[in-house]
Amino acid sequence: MWEGDAIYFTSDREHGTLNLYRYDVQTGKTTALTSYKDYDVKYPSSGPGAIVYQYARRCTCSTSRGSASKKVDVEIPTDRRAHAAPNR
Repeated sequence: MWEGDAIYFTSDREHGTLNLYRYDVQTGKTTALTSYKDYDVKYPSSGPGAIVYQYARRCTCSTSRGSASKKVDVEIPTDRRAHAAPNR
């Protein structure tokens, strides 16, 4: 993902699991933004000022500048109708 003067990508170069990295186009410096050792970073997607990705069974959000990641709570409402309990 290209954002401003940086390219964000996943790589398994450390720990043997996919982690998120930032490559600074101006300086040529690559910085690790995550350092997970147990599960891969999957499906990263950039938005205004943040990158959201899947880690284990949860969605996680990290700012593009690499500050601490935080869990994103996701609720998916059902479109099923509520059924009344049967009268007895």
